Amino acid sequence: MASSWTLVIPLALGAAVSPAMITLQLLILSSGNKSVSRAWGFVLGMLVTSLLFITLVATVARGLTLGGASQSLTERVIKVLAAILLAGLGVRALRKKGEGGATQRVQKMTANDPWRDFVLLGFGAMWLNLSSLVLMLPAVHISVTEGQDVAAQLTLITLCAIAPAALPVAAVTLLGKRADGVLLSLNRFTVAHANQINAGICFLFTVILLYSAVR
Repeated sequence: MASSWTLVIPLALGAAVSPAMITLQLLILSSGNKSVSRAWGFVLGMLVTSLLFITLVATVARGLTLGGASQSLTERVIKVLAAILLAGLGVRALRKKGEGGATQRVQKMTANDPWRDFVLLGFGAMWLNLSSLVLMLPAVHISVTEGQDVAAQLTLITLCAIAPAALPVAAVTLLGKRADGVLLSLNRFTVAHANQINAGICFLFTVILLYSAVR
């Protein structure tokens, strides 16, 4: 139904906005030796985490309604708690200084590190990408409870979840050196505004979840 798509699409796109994942991927792509294959390994790790998370949510979230007078007190409380978590993540993003542990780990990785280490890095980094996971939760939840176009909606959510890492390496794979200028500009922008972008997404969807909880 169109109504479910109008709710799933913005949530999925919100989950796709992840400056941290973009920054990590651009660092991997700039590492030199076997950078493209390592970058795809990072994407694979993110994909595994996303599929596990989506499967978990799809399994346990059935029976919950999106909103309206029919939703239970428990459902409203869950949405309020999710909104509070997003608000907290937004505040943390604004107050955050310095580089994260995953970024420092990528900077320390050498040409001798095996490909599987980058798969594990993507797997772990995605579990720490809380703002995206929190937004994926209601998106998956809407899809499985709506009962129509579930496969298509879950596919969209999965693609959006890995997009921050997949799009840069896809550009390099397809365009080669011609992608360098765009990726360099993207890297500068995300590094300069990463905290503000994360905070803005968190606060926006805090309002949306709170509205859904009270309406």
